[in-house]
Parts: sequence; structure tokens; C-alpha cells
Amino acid sequence: MTFGGASAAAVFYGVMTVDQVLLGDVCSSNRKEMTPISIDDAPRFGYRALMLDPARHFLPIEDVKFYIDQMVRYKYNVLQLHLTDDQGWRIEIRKHPKLTAGQSFYTQEELADLIRYAAERHVEIVPELDIPGHTVAVLAAYPELGCTHTDTIAKNVGETVNLMLCANNEKVYEVYNDIIDEVSALFPSRYIHLGGDEAVIEKNWTKCERCQKMMKELKYEKASQLMIPFFSRMLSFVEADGKYPILWCELDNIRMPANDYLFPYPKNVTLVSWRYGLTPTCQKLTQQHGNPLIMAPGEFAYLDYPQFKGDLPEFNNWGMPVTTLETCYQFDPGYGKPAAEQAHILGVMGTLWGEAIKDINRVTYMTYPRGLALAEAGWTQMEHRNWDSFKERLYPNLNNLMKKGVSIRVPFEIVKRK
Repeated sequence: MTFGGASAAAVFYGVMTVDQVLLGDVCSSNRKEMTPISIDDAPRFGYRALMLDPARHFLPIEDVKFYIDQMVRYKYNVLQLHLTDDQGWRIEIRKHPKLTAGQSFYTQEELADLIRYAAERHVEIVPELDIPGHTVAVLAAYPELGCTHTDTIAKNVGETVNLMLCANNEKVYEVYNDIIDEVSALFPSRYIHLGGDEAVIEKNWTKCERCQKMMKELKYEKASQLMIPFFSRMLSFVEADGKYPILWCELDNIRMPANDYLFPYPKNVTLVSWRYGLTPTCQKLTQQHGNPLIMAPGEFAYLDYPQFKGDLPEFNNWGMPVTTLETCYQFDPGYGKPAAEQAHILGVMGTLWGEAIKDINRVTYMTYPRGLALAEAGWTQMEHRNWDSFKERLYPNLNNLMKKGVSIRVPFEIVKRK
């Protein structure tokens, strides 16, 4: 069998397609034959991502490689690694070794090996360093980077929450310039994700003497406006290293009604829509303001949510909504808008936040089979998608995943019992 393509990735995805065809035609495959078939195929979106969260529960490198081996079979081509949070700092920074003291973490050599492994399978690894919130791990190492009123608060990794980096502290920018330089040198990805989500501004910047002084100097009326100078500095470090920044899209309210960005995002920032129910507004605003957009809406793409009522996770479940396999399959990343209103959408991302995902077996259980539905949303145009067809195509794929030792959830609910 001969494969040809315009690029190595095209040939690779051709092989993956043939693999899926052979899985679905067991009779011919057992005879070492393949039914003649003509396929006219191209991806709907160029950015098809999954996100792992080793900051909350550390995942050994070999487990991440195992995860990559499964995702590439369904033509995912980006893996985002959420490397820093209140629960851990998981990447070696040679200039600041205190960041990883006493924790499980990836050395730069281990990450370089993982990056090579992923690249051989045409997967781009995007690092995420969450700021200015979700930063207890860095504040535990460098408490002087926090706001003035938090000086006496204990910073315990995995226990303390809701603290932020100070927006008016030069040491913050010096340390993060070092961090971003090392991360940029290590990861060949076009992107660095700097978080920007869930910053508890009212408990930090509104009470900090330095931040309040900065607000007065800049004549700001709201503490959220301090995101402007904060990210202006941080994004300049990303740009100086030849990278493009990604941030989670935050609006002026965490639920509807929401009308505008939390702060004016520069046009070179790619935003990720994530908050439950706010994606249509994010889609409209990003189109108006010229920001590229990645679709990861909570109601469709948060794969850490339960797949069925009463199903896992059984711990750290804060009342998560249920995202069924069928719901995930019905996801239209363009939300039915005209082509011109979808042109800025780069693709999709399924997220697996790690608070309730303690190991790789739970990671794959939460990913599959919903990851197959999301893969189709990223690859296939809506007019070629069909729920009944998808259900039939699931069976050989789920069987194959189990044969490979992949922990999955059996979607018994899709079968009509007689």
C-alpha cells in the first residue's frame, strides 16, 4: 500500500484514516483485504487539541506519551499542558529552582524528549503558565511576588487558593521574564498560554497598597483595568521570544448577561472560549475585535465533567454539570453562524482539568468515548456528521482502545434496550 501527500502530516493522517477504515471492516481486514473506497477528506479546523492538567495531579512522562499515542489516531494535533497552578509547579526553571522544590515535576530534558516524541506524531505541545491568578505554587516559592495584604498569609501548595501575583511589583516581571525565556527556548510551539482566567481581583488587587497606588496613577476606575498593564508587560516577553500568546477569554461577567471583554485584549492574543453559556458572546466579540478563537465551551468540551448522571468523578465534584456523549457529539464549533463569522475560529479543544483526575487511567476514562465525538467536531463539516452513524462507528474503535489497555467508559446509554 502506498501513501502520498503534500506533507508528512498529510501522509500520517492518511495512514490514520486507513486504520479507521480497516477497524470498521473487520471481515475484509481478517482476510488482509481492503474494500475499494474513495475518500475526499480535509479537516474543518487546523487546530484540534486536548488539554491535560498535570499541575493538579502529576502525570509521569510515559503516561503522557501513552495519551499522545491514542489521541493521534483520531487526528488531534495539539496537546496543551497546564503546567502551573495553586496545586503545583511542574516544569523545571533552571534560573529559579525554588519553584519545583519538594514537588514532582518535569525536567527540561524530559520535556524535550516528550516534545520530540509528540512531533514525530505531528502533535504540537503548547505550554500553559497560568497568571495572574492560580499562582499559589509560585507564591509559595517567592511570597514577595504577592500583594501587600497577603504578606502574612501562609502559601501552602495544594491548600491555599485565591491569591494573585501583584500587578505593581517589578520583581514579578523580572521572574516571569526569566520563566518565559526558558519556556520559549524549550518548546518549539508557536504559542505560549498565559492563562488569565479566574483572577480573584476583588480579594487581591483591590486590597493591595501597591496595586491601588498604580490604579490612582493610571486613573483607573476598576481594579480589573490593571490587567492592561500587567499583560502588556507579560505579553511583551512572549513576543520578544518570537511566540504568540494565548489566554482564556474572560468577559465583564462570569455568566450572562455579559457584554464585553474583561479588559481590552490585544489583537495578537488568541483567546479560548470556555465559560459555560458565554461562547456565543465570545465568538461575537472576538470576531469584532480581530482575536483568533479556540473553542472549548464548558457545555460541550469540558471532558472532566461527568459523562452520565451519577458517573465519575466521585471526589472533588463541586456539582459539575453532566456532559453526555451525545451532547459532546452535537457540538458545532461554529455555532451555526455564517462562514464569515467563523473565519477567525482556529479550532477546538477538549479540556481535562485535573482536580478530580488523579492518574492516566482516569484521564483516558474521561476522554473516551467523548474524545471521539470532539475529534469529529474538529475534523468534519456539520453536513457530513450523523449521530446514528457515529454510534455504529464507535464499537470497533472502543473495542480497539480496550485491546490497547486504554481505560474507557462504556457508553451503554446509546443502545436502546429491548
